[in-house]
Amino acid sequence: MSETEARKANLFSAPVLLFVLSIVLALTTAYMWMGKTNRLSQEGGSIEILNYTCSFDSHMNWEIMVFLCNSGNASVVLGNVYVNNMEVSVYGAEAPSLTVDTITTDLEKRRDIPEGREVGMVIWIGGKFGFFTSGNTVRVQVVGEGGIELMKNVVLV
Repeated sequence: MSETEARKANLFSAPVLLFVLSIVLALTTAYMWMGKTNRLSQEGGSIEILNYTCSFDSHMNWEIMVFLCNSGNASVVLGNVYVNNMEVSVYGAEAPSLTVDTITTDLEKRRDIPEGREVGMVIWIGGKFGFFTSGNTVRVQVVGEGGIELMKNVVLV
């Protein structure tokens, strides 16, 4: 191979190598970010979403049950709950007794989840709230102390 051909080969391989490296780094970053959305960690505590269900209550409000587990070795304090970036209007709420136009949760604000505990929380999205219909996907976020987020996409039934 002549010196000119070798230079051309080196010029071609450098951009390809940079492109491949940038793709690998982007995929690694995305994988790490997505892995952290279902787990919230702080100082030894580690909350993760085990499962969720979505159904209608008897008044045609959506009822999303989210099951959480603290698999760490310290308590974790949960703070705010959001649905599609809208904070729920009432914490520690009872199940709605009619069709409503609010988003509420039975989770107490600043709820402490001890180590090794599993807890369930319910979020009610009113049947008259916004423009949601069955089949829509909503993003449920729980924010803990320190601003760390726990997220789950939920398909409304």
